[in-house]
Amino acid sequence: AGVVENKVTGEPIPGATIRVLGTEIATQTDSDGEYFIINLPAGTYELAVSIIGFQGIQKENIRVLIDLTTPVDFEVEQAEIPLARQVKVYAERAPIQKDLTSTRSTLTSDRMSFIPNSITVQNILSNMAGTVVDRNNNLHVRGGRAGQISYYYDGFSVQDPFVGRSGIRIMPDALEEINLTSGGFPAEYGEALSGVVNAVTKEGAQDFTGKVRFYDGYSTPFNIEKASFDDFRRTKNSAAGYDLSGPIPFLEKERATFFIAGEYIHDGGYLPHNKTKEVVQSGKFNIQPSPDLKLTATGSYHRKWEELYTHRDVNDRSYDFNLDGLGIARSEAYLWGLKGNYNLSQRNILAFSYSHFHTESKQAPQHLFDTYWNQWPGYSEDSNGVYNGTIHEDNYQLSQDYFWTGFTSGDDFNPTYRMRSTTYDAISANLTSQFNKYNQIRFGGEYRVYNIFWDFKQFFNIEPYGEKYDESPKYSMLYLQDKLELKDLIINAGLRWDYLNSEVDYWPNVLDTANNPRVRSNSQSQLSPRLGVSHPISDNSIIRFNYGYFFQAP
Repeated sequence: AGVVENKVTGEPIPGATIRVLGTEIATQTDSDGEYFIINLPAGTYELAVSIIGFQGIQKENIRVLIDLTTPVDFEVEQAEIPLARQVKVYAERAPIQKDLTSTRSTLTSDRMSFIPNSITVQNILSNMAGTVVDRNNNLHVRGGRAGQISYYYDGFSVQDPFVGRSGIRIMPDALEEINLTSGGFPAEYGEALSGVVNAVTKEGAQDFTGKVRFYDGYSTPFNIEKASFDDFRRTKNSAAGYDLSGPIPFLEKERATFFIAGEYIHDGGYLPHNKTKEVVQSGKFNIQPSPDLKLTATGSYHRKWEELYTHRDVNDRSYDFNLDGLGIARSEAYLWGLKGNYNLSQRNILAFSYSHFHTESKQAPQHLFDTYWNQWPGYSEDSNGVYNGTIHEDNYQLSQDYFWTGFTSGDDFNPTYRMRSTTYDAISANLTSQFNKYNQIRFGGEYRVYNIFWDFKQFFNIEPYGEKYDESPKYSMLYLQDKLELKDLIINAGLRWDYLNSEVDYWPNVLDTANNPRVRSNSQSQLSPRLGVSHPISDNSIIRFNYGYFFQAP
């Protein structure tokens, strides 16, 4: 959004045409010389202004961020030179984002390329204010827990409800923008207490581009026995990746583009039995069948192999002399989604989407990984279905040589089985309306159907602990948001409604399950007001105020 003025007189120029170069998007200034273009995807653009009798101007390197207004003003001169000549101007980013009413840190692809060790999203986010990454590589925002952050990937939720973290690996090299909102979330975002991470992948270019990258780790480790550094050698950490972008073959390059990226990561670990391998593949395909309709298909796949190391388990047993007994873990996750944007008019845009997300993780002893726990050697049940086997006696005993120090040996292993998976299908729609040059109103909603599966068993003694459930909760939300932009005051006011039906049967009295049958849980809903105010007091200073009710479903 911006204004077109006469450079000499300062008067607004109505009827000027502003075009987004490389697209079919264009608009005109109103009687006050002002214009707006809504719902541009995050990225870098070029704008050109033209009007009869005035010199044309083209601005380059205009960075558009998610959910924010990018001010771009033009000053044009009357043409005393051939009209075919055009002036190019490079846009400069303002020191502060005046219409931002929340606390947000944003990194774009050009800035991420200069961050050292930007292999994971956590490494990138840890450079933002108010963040800490713990020893387990979990992100904490403003002192909150790791599970109190919501993750969005191209507008789709990729939250794993079991752990409250992203269910897929997000490749930094595939991102156009990533931002962290750590306070004052607008009504559009929920299910978070400490932060919202929004990652947007790159879009395809109209010409073929690509790159291949790899790295291999080397170091000179310090030898504590010799009190000196060893020779230069590999660290067993390596990775390779690629990305490719361009027009979709056999279609018009202005209307159909693609972007695909992939990577392989190998981490040898610095502890015994701690090796990991990961494979990631992602892609985005854009098709514009008409000037008013844009369709986008997004997909991501992640697979991980991991060796598990724990020095001492909950019973103070150690497998340091029996590393094969520690077990392994495998995980898999994928997302695919379809989005559409339809321009109802210059002021109104309808967005709609459908997505399917799945994530699963399994942990078990390595030699029994493909065997279900009730088929493990030593498992048996009595006539009432109660465990009376010998798994704990045969495989979870202390070594006679190290009995008093808590070490195991031989064929003993950690008799733990854990399998969890989450699947959801979601549909969403929202309407964005530039009601007038001051108010942008957004109304939308989403409906999700989950399938949550959990199966856990531990054979530490004669009474093994375990639980298993398979539930299908349903979730929906609606929100209404108004963004009022005045010269020195921006107000972002909204209202959000969340609804959750867990559809779970439970015992009201767990101490007397025989006389108290299970009952069905009640559905829950919550209204959450949101208010954000921004008051720019200079080109480099701004005052912000936020109020809101925030909660997270268990």
